[in-house]
Amino acid sequence: MRGMLLECWRTVYGWACRAPTRPYAITVLTVSAAMFAIAFTWHTLHYIGAVGAPLPALLSPFDDSSLLEAWELVLTLIAAAAVGWAGWRRRDGLLIAWMLVLLVIAGDNRLRWHERAGHALGPALEPFAVGPVEGRHLGELAFWLVVGVCSLLAFAIGLRRRTANGVIATVVLATLLAALAVFAVVVDLVHVVTRSNLAGFAEDGGELLVVTLASVTAVAVAVSPAVGEGHPATDR
Repeated sequence: MRGMLLECWRTVYGWACRAPTRPYAITVLTVSAAMFAIAFTWHTLHYIGAVGAPLPALLSPFDDSSLLEAWELVLTLIAAAAVGWAGWRRRDGLLIAWMLVLLVIAGDNRLRWHERAGHALGPALEPFAVGPVEGRHLGELAFWLVVGVCSLLAFAIGLRRRTANGVIATVVLATLLAALAVFAVVVDLVHVVTRSNLAGFAEDGGELLVVTLASVTAVAVAVSPAVGEGHPATDR
């Protein structure tokens, strides 16, 4: 299992290092790093008193209307479009499933569905709250569990028609999705409990890195040479 995981990552890395993906990868990684570095540096300088003005909301990762949030949305939509195009072109059900998952993530990024679910389900789940974990947190977790079950159903259907490219993309994107869940749920909970801006930057920085890598992966898979195109992976 570990060998398959490493091999899939090496394959995607090789695709990302070649044209036409390489310029895209360099660009988005640079933009993401620069935007986060500016926000973190400004906040730190303000915290130690070197800069009088606080971090503007437009640059803050903690503001839902900031440039960082908009950039994450753009990256997610590019990833969804890339795997959707590749899935349609190669008739790959796994890639189509990933397009749907990424569109849900993009929709949540813009409309904050998990927060709405948390507020809606919070009162009913309040009796199950433990310590700093409130009912609304359990509601948000319930939302993501439902998304996860629906995603697994989509992947199960997609497995009936898959290519090697789709399998490789699924392994890599699933790893990134697991990492995103850690930052969005676990680190977010630490941020809520501790109210630490450092935890907040760790959460948002981690999410930004994962989304950027997912976008690069999706584009790399979309423009990569087809591996056994049109044949189920189990036939090889």
